[in-house]
Amino acid sequence: MYLTTLGRLQLADAAGREEPSLASRRKKLAVLAVLALADRPLSRAALLEMFWGDSDEARARHSLNDTLSHLRRVLGRDAITGRQAEVALAPDAPLVVDARVFAAAARAGDHARALAAYGGAFLPGVYVEGSVSFERWVDGERRELEGLHLTSCAARARELAAAEAWGEYEVVARRWLAADPCSERAALHLLRALSGPETAGARRRALAAYDEWAAHYERECDRPPPTEVQALARTIAASVPIDGVTAEMPLVAESPVAESPVVESPVVEPPVVERPAGRRGPRDERRLQRRARWSLAAIVAALLAGGLWLRPSEGALPAEAAAAAERPGVAIVAIAAPGADSATQWLDAGLPRMISDQLARVPDVEVIPPERLQLLHGAAGSFDLPALAFLGRRAGASWVAAGLIGRNADGLRLDLSVLDARSGQVARTLTLEAANPLALADQAAAGLLSVVGAHGSGARLVDLETASVQAYEHFVRAQAAAAAGDDASTRRELDAALALDSNFVSALHARYVLAVMHDEREVADRHLAPRLERVRDRMNERDRLEAQVWEAFYAGEHARSEFVARTLAERYPRDPRGRDLLTRIYVLHGRFGAAESLLVAQLAATDTAAGAARTGCTACQLWRTLASVRGQRGDAAGAEAAARRAIALQPQAEAGWRELMGALAMQGRFAAALDAARQAALLAGDTARHTLDEGRLLLAARRFAEADTAIAALSRSADAERRADARDLQILLARERGQFRAARRAVERWEAEAPDQVWIRLMNFDHLGRLGAWSELTRYAAQPAHGWEDVRTRTSPLQGVGFRARGFAWHHAVEADAYAGSGDTLRLRLLADSLERVGGLSYYARDWRTHRHVRGLVHARAGRWADAAREFEAALWGPNGWTRTNLELATAYEHLGRWADAERVLRAAYGASLDGMGRYVPHSELDWRLARLFQRTGRRDSAAAYAAYARAAWRTADPEVRRRLEGLP
Repeated sequence: MYLTTLGRLQLADAAGREEPSLASRRKKLAVLAVLALADRPLSRAALLEMFWGDSDEARARHSLNDTLSHLRRVLGRDAITGRQAEVALAPDAPLVVDARVFAAAARAGDHARALAAYGGAFLPGVYVEGSVSFERWVDGERRELEGLHLTSCAARARELAAAEAWGEYEVVARRWLAADPCSERAALHLLRALSGPETAGARRRALAAYDEWAAHYERECDRPPPTEVQALARTIAASVPIDGVTAEMPLVAESPVAESPVVESPVVEPPVVERPAGRRGPRDERRLQRRARWSLAAIVAALLAGGLWLRPSEGALPAEAAAAAERPGVAIVAIAAPGADSATQWLDAGLPRMISDQLARVPDVEVIPPERLQLLHGAAGSFDLPALAFLGRRAGASWVAAGLIGRNADGLRLDLSVLDARSGQVARTLTLEAANPLALADQAAAGLLSVVGAHGSGARLVDLETASVQAYEHFVRAQAAAAAGDDASTRRELDAALALDSNFVSALHARYVLAVMHDEREVADRHLAPRLERVRDRMNERDRLEAQVWEAFYAGEHARSEFVARTLAERYPRDPRGRDLLTRIYVLHGRFGAAESLLVAQLAATDTAAGAARTGCTACQLWRTLASVRGQRGDAAGAEAAARRAIALQPQAEAGWRELMGALAMQGRFAAALDAARQAALLAGDTARHTLDEGRLLLAARRFAEADTAIAALSRSADAERRADARDLQILLARERGQFRAARRAVERWEAEAPDQVWIRLMNFDHLGRLGAWSELTRYAAQPAHGWEDVRTRTSPLQGVGFRARGFAWHHAVEADAYAGSGDTLRLRLLADSLERVGGLSYYARDWRTHRHVRGLVHARAGRWADAAREFEAALWGPNGWTRTNLELATAYEHLGRWADAERVLRAAYGASLDGMGRYVPHSELDWRLARLFQRTGRRDSAAAYAAYARAAWRTADPEVRRRLEGLP
């Protein structure tokens, strides 16, 4: 039997005849689809909740048994196996599923077979009324399959382009564009496919297709067509006679350019667009403008040569991109150290970095950094020169260098081959000798510049960076750790490099950025910022741009930080670090869709199948970041899929397992999440850290006795940080048990012992508000607010307005929420006004909307439930951000009779981690709220189940908490 899930839902035999007994029973087919695509047996409880959650328990069980019996009659009595509690499709069941066939082919690289198997969107139009879990499952499967489809379209398009199979190439490109209408890479491929035969008719077809697509793009994607597609259309138009005259190509874009934020910096300025002089006439001008809003054709040439990265369309800088494309690109593809001893074996990674750093200071060349090559294939793996030339050409290089390094009597010797990437021929072989690696890198850079016809400043690497070889060795190891997502090792290696040379420019900058990202205020402000200021004139342009991004970001200059980050990515298009930074800025600004689009584009441009397990798996880091972004969007299934891709590529990396842990916990799959946490701990060699993760997961899973054991283990640790973790877990456990007085006392003891840990006191706002201690809450709130003061001078971003505004916004939002039960709406209004003005300066987009939560509280206290719901909806930071907003929004929905919406936002709150914004609502309180909701809507079995959870948790709760159980089933 063949189960079709792509494009439609149907079960048919080998001859294509539809199974008549299931033709109109879509719910039964949906159950079969869920079983067929599951990687493990499913619990009966999960199936009951997914398909018959609105029915009483007896009827639901009857319906499930009837469905399974029906499926066994069709597929065979042994096709569906099951113990009393679990159900699974047997491995040898006579069933082929199109989604599995497609996914297997796509992942195996058989893209022609994959496209033949892909019949359309997954389960279109199939839904189960009232089932949020089925909807989430379909969305997760659909998202993953659509991603594989786009990847196969891109890969198959490249294959057909290389084979010059223009007809099939056009079909695949059109299919790709239909699936992703806003994809500029798909549009580029379609234009190349249509114009490929290089006839006048083919070019006219390409221009007609461009006209149609550009109009659709402007209408549906709400922005002008991307510069690269415009430029390719202009290149095609240049060779097509217009009224008997071939169109000339202007050098500067004619289209209006959206105004960019002003950047007060000598390094970055918004692009200036000039209007070209001399036109043919109104008619020709209109026709040419319609076909392309022009930019430099060199951009397209560079894109088609590299063909691997979809640049972000927002804030594009055509002039900068063109300048980068016109400079010769140099890639140091491979340096091998055969037979190296422990003192020189690091140079296979370190020497390319040294040479690249020296070349990066020469404006006449563009350096393809080692990270870009890792993004393509990891390490090169061989010294087959044509293969290395091909790899460099794929990276966008016009020159490629590869060599062997070894020791001689006087120090080190490097035999370096410089290849023309286009022809694959060796242009020159350099034999270089030096006493140490830094001097060798200087000689290699000078030799490369002479080959490519560029000239450097004459400054030596040892003058610009560091005189310590050992410091550079630690710096190279830090970069490898950063590529693997290991922040602890990155920090350790950078600190070691700076201990050897405190003025090592690149190491200083990298450590400073790491400190800023992790809010290490003392390190950044007192130790790193003054030193970095002294050596700022020795920083290369890329690092100066990155510093500007962080300065604008932490100053609360949101638009400017994004603009400079896009500038960085555009100015260094072959360096993935700029795009990584732009992604991070988008995430912190709450632009999760833009961040996900950037990540998906980078992954689509990455050959992840080759060299996946090699050192510095950049694709692995992209998948891990994508998992994190999807998690923040509330897409737990998509986050899990991305985390599993990262693990498949790099199973030895702890970070992938931690992302998987979070994604599984969001779905309530705590046993599997605990397994992932244990694997992460095993790889990290940090069992104490695992105990902390385990404790939080056990609390979320309502396994309080086991959580007690984990807390006791952490309390015995010799590490003060781990003992602090035990205290935090103890407070969270008391809250889950409804013991808010005990939690309050624990916070006060901790606060007295660690007065610098201001975040601890935020928990007591919630405790005092729950206990109705309004006068004490007022005294507590009168203490200085966390992190805010009028900043007139600053030496680092962590002293900037944006950073301090973040502390102010969160502190006062929690304070306002605690006052909600007091009836003091005047105080709430004043706090909302302050939050709106100050929170808008924060670098973190969550704080831009906290005032909406407080205004929602005001409306709710006045009984204006529609207004309250609107404000709480606007305050949501992702579906499972600050769970206090979820709880208040559910209350508003209940008063409006929107029961399904109330259940949705309450269930989403379970997905928030207890170590962040989710700590302010215990899961036991969510259980109590759902029990009440189910009781009011007549779902007695569900109400009883959740009431049992609440009773078990609140057995020893404070009296006022236990009273809330009265009246529950």
